[in-house]
Amino acid sequence: MKKEEAARHYEKIRIASDDIKVISRNTGIEESVIQRVKEHVFYEEHILYDGVRKFDPQADMAVAWKRLTDNEFLQSDLILLQHEYVESLIMRGVRVPYSEAHAMADKIYDWYSFL
Repeated sequence: MKKEEAARHYEKIRIASDDIKVISRNTGIEESVIQRVKEHVFYEEHILYDGVRKFDPQADMAVAWKRLTDNEFLQSDLILLQHEYVESLIMRGVRVPYSEAHAMADKIYDWYSFL
């Protein structure tokens, strides 16, 4: 998946209104957790290496979100949700750079080790 295609997928995810309920039903994870992950990954701005902005669209993230909504998710997709949730909790209300929060979340839920 190219960068432009990942960006299109992110836009579809941002406008989707039923994905939180669907992913919650598919995974058994509370809607509030899925909502928090969606806000963190797709909407919120973060302190990144080059300034404060939203995350760049990532193909692997877009594909994982699709698998979660299609009920075809992998174990690694569940780890992704846990990782992003923990990362969001670390960053919420505190001006922690993404790189620090990501490193802390990786110690608990290292999504990339499952890919």
